[in-house]
Amino acid sequence: MTDDGTTESTTDDWHRVDAPRADGSREWEVFLRDAPDDELTHAGSVSAPSADLAHEQATTLFGHAAATIWLCPTDETRRFSRRRLGAAHDDTDGQTPDRPTPAGGDAA
Repeated sequence: MTDDGTTESTTDDWHRVDAPRADGSREWEVFLRDAPDDELTHAGSVSAPSADLAHEQATTLFGHAAATIWLCPTDETRRFSRRRLGAAHDDTDGQTPDRPTPAGGDAA
């Protein structure tokens, strides 16, 4: 723990997650920008066989106020977690959110 009460993090804390989270359909990460000047933020993910269907789902689920929706195939991103995820792991405990990064990008 640092002097200001936060926990230090290093790349050693992150573990690559390769296991799919869905039923085998292609997964798409959804990023939104609520206004043209806003930063792009990760809203969630959808499962769909094509970009067009993923866009429909993302718009329905997340796009009610979005100015921009970006979709990225999950298999083209790298997923890292501070926890080791296994078959018995409940990914909904909210302790450490997933942080998708572009393929070849840094997780920092």
